[in-house]
Amino acid sequence: MLHFNDAHILESFLLQMAKERLAKQFAILQDDGQCVYFQRLAILKALDNAWIEQVDALQQLKGVAQQRSSAQHDPVYEYQKEARRTFAKMRADFALQAMRNLLLSILTFQSDGTVEVQYP
Repeated sequence: MLHFNDAHILESFLLQMAKERLAKQFAILQDDGQCVYFQRLAILKALDNAWIEQVDALQQLKGVAQQRSSAQHDPVYEYQKEARRTFAKMRADFALQAMRNLLLSILTFQSDGTVEVQYP
């Protein structure tokens, strides 16, 4: 039984598991070109989703910042402060989703030789 009392041990274990899973994903694909293409798609999909969420958050923030101006707060400062916070969250969400896409996607070969990717 593994004991994960030390954060470093847990991190090493999880990194090894991720490497093994990614190696299995790449083994499914037929050549290096498909591996690179899969990586690009998985990362681009994660980035696209994260960016859409960021734009939505900024639109909502715009309305909130305008409401705060009536409460004697500087709306530009409030907007910038919250925008920085949501951007940092977006970066973390992007990294997590990119890992999910790379490690948990289901790769299915089609009859025409292409690979269909089903993202988690």
